[in-house]
Amino acid sequence: RHDEISIAAVIEAMDGPIAITDCAEGSTHQSCNIEGICPLSTGWNKVNHAVKHALEEVSLADMNIAQSPALTVDLTAKKTASAAGA
Repeated sequence: RHDEISIAAVIEAMDGPIAITDCAEGSTHQSCNIEGICPLSTGWNKVNHAVKHALEEVSLADMNIAQSPALTVDLTAKKTASAAGA
């Protein structure tokens, strides 16, 4: 069901673990030579966790544009207007 699948799950299925930087927890790259002494790694891990958590809170159903009247485009009206001007 669309309401049970998070955007995080979709991203992870398509691209692998969510990681803002190569050294972030969960990254499959781990290619940074100074990771052990880097003063920024703790901060990047906090950012990475926040982004991942936010993506886990949004489901495919939440992203369904058809459910959002503000984002729905009336294609019928556009086709009619185009046909009238042709």
